[in-house]
Amino acid sequence: MYFQYIQDDELEEVLINKAEEWVKIEIVVDDDFYEKHSKKVQFLESKGISVHKYRFPVMHAKAILVDKKQLFIGSVNFSSYSLDKNRETGIIFSDTKIIEQFLNIFIQDFSS
Repeated sequence: MYFQYIQDDELEEVLINKAEEWVKIEIVVDDDFYEKHSKKVQFLESKGISVHKYRFPVMHAKAILVDKKQLFIGSVNFSSYSLDKNRETGIIFSDTKIIEQFLNIFIQDFSS
């Protein structure tokens, strides 16, 4: 998952529940969020969710890859305001070439 920041209790709970079901969850967030919300990051990591900070260029991506089969890319932020009050849009891809390109970038970003 790519998100600039994480600020929605309900979605955090869903992620934690999935991690407790042994679903592997990896999130790349903006380094500013990572540093300023280190307690939240530590809490998510204590629940089995891998969180990585991204420094440059500015993290503004919003994407979720599920089981290397479906890729959501959209405008929605991982925040209550964005989810509940904004008009957001996104698209789901299942094309293997697009997913492979995305995964290669994600692996590079998550490892750096």
